[in-house]
Amino acid sequence: MIKRTLYILIVLIGINLFPKISLATTFFVDMTAGNVTNCGSAAGTATTTAFCTIDQFAEVARSADDVAFVRRGNATTTQSTSMADLNPLSAGTLNAPIIISADDDNMWNDDATTTETYTPTFGSKFMASSASSTLAFKGNWIFVAGDCNQNYNATWRNPCDYFYEIASSTADGLSLYLPYKGNQSGAGLKLRVMQTAPKWGVPATTNQWTPTASGWYIQGININSTNASCAITTSGASLTFSDMFLQGDGITDCGLTSSNNYPFIFHLRTLGQLTGTGQIRGGEYRDFLIDCNNVVSSFGFGTQILEI
Repeated sequence: MIKRTLYILIVLIGINLFPKISLATTFFVDMTAGNVTNCGSAAGTATTTAFCTIDQFAEVARSADDVAFVRRGNATTTQSTSMADLNPLSAGTLNAPIIISADDDNMWNDDATTTETYTPTFGSKFMASSASSTLAFKGNWIFVAGDCNQNYNATWRNPCDYFYEIASSTADGLSLYLPYKGNQSGAGLKLRVMQTAPKWGVPATTNQWTPTASGWYIQGININSTNASCAITTSGASLTFSDMFLQGDGITDCGLTSSNNYPFIFHLRTLGQLTGTGQIRGGEYRDFLIDCNNVVSSFGFGTQILEI
C-alpha cells in the first residue's frame, strides 16, 4: 500500500513539474520594408528568415498551437501579398488555438526601458512623469516594468494583461486609451516601451480579414480597412482578439461584424463600429473602447459587456 501511494505521488509530481510537450511550430513575420525581398523565399522559422506578410502564415495549412510572432513598428503600411481579403484557412481549438501575435517579447531587440519614472494609478488613463519622455510616444505600447515578463525565445503568446497603447505624450506624462489596471502603482516606476502595433492594410483600401475557421487567437495587430463589411468580418468562426486596433474610415465603415459565433474580445479599440443587426452572439467583451464617430453600434443577444 505504501509503495502504491508513493507511486501515485511520484506520478502526480511528475505531471506538475514537467509541462506537456508541444508539437507546434513557431514562425516569425517581419513586415519592415527591408525584408520584402525575402517574401518569396523566407522560411519564416527565425527572425532572420521571417515571412514578410501575415498572409504567408495564415493562408496555408497550419496546425493547432502553431504561432506567428509579428514584428512591431513595421515601416510599411500595405501588408498583404495581393491586397485581397485575408482568410485564415486552418482551424485550431479553444485550448490549442492557432496564434498571430505582435512581438511582446522583444525578439527583435526593439524594446527599451525609460530613464524617467512614472506614476501609474489604478483606474486612471494618465501617468505623470518625472521628466519629458525620450522613448514613450503616441502609438507605442508600454507596460510598467515588472508587471509583465518578456521571454526572448517564446513559443507561445505573451499572456500578460497589462499592455497599454499610448494615446498622447506631453512633458508632464502619458495618456492611455484604456485605464491602467496593472499590479503596481505610485511614483518612481519605469516603463518598458514596445514599438507600435504591427499594421495590416491601409484605411484607404477595401481589404479585410474574413476568417471562417475557428480556433484562432489574434493579439496586438492593427487591422485597417474601409470595406463596408468591416475590418474583420466573421461568420460561424469562434475567435479571440486581444490588444487589437480595428480601423475603418470612422464614418460608415466598421471594425468588426460577426454572425453566429462567440467571439472573446479583450483590450480592443475601434475606429468605426462593432456592428450587426443582432449578429454578435454570445462571447465576452472586456476593456474595450469604441469610437463610432456618431455611427450606431449594435450588439446581439447574449453578449456579455464587461468592464468597458
